[in-house]
Amino acid sequence: MIGFLKRWFRRDAFGFREGRRRIFPYFDGRKNRKGDPLAIHRALLSDPECEMQYDPSLAGLPNLEGMKAAGRLAAAVKRSFDIPPVAEGGLTEAECLLLFAEFGKFVAMLREAAGPLVSSPGSTPACQSESFPTENSPASGFTPVKTVPSAFAETAAAPPPKSSPDF
Repeated sequence: MIGFLKRWFRRDAFGFREGRRRIFPYFDGRKNRKGDPLAIHRALLSDPECEMQYDPSLAGLPNLEGMKAAGRLAAAVKRSFDIPPVAEGGLTEAECLLLFAEFGKFVAMLREAAGPLVSSPGSTPACQSESFPTENSPASGFTPVKTVPSAFAETAAAPPPKSSPDF
């Protein structure tokens, strides 16, 4: 009972209870490791050989470009997570891609747990004044153009601009 109470009230220098820190655990092929998610994310985004904006989605394609993207992504994961080569007991490229997917789930969970920022300002309505010309007013020189109805008119097209009386 005393041991339970000691563990319950034990905190580190930053106020975290044991096991409550947001550190990403992973297996590098030889041993279990832990990594700072921000440092790993930064390393992945700044990798010089992998384009994180395109390669993860290209890696799923069953063609030559998809295979090249998967190779670049796996190499970036090996560098970012400090994974040893396969010959030394490290992960295969397929396992590196699975590690990348698990890391993505972990980061998504952290974002969801964090929620929106409390100090962020709410949205405010746009200020409209009659003294300044708006984009649809006669003073702005805008002339409404009639649009041709399309098959997606109900879902994609915005309602036509309201015409204002001429001054």
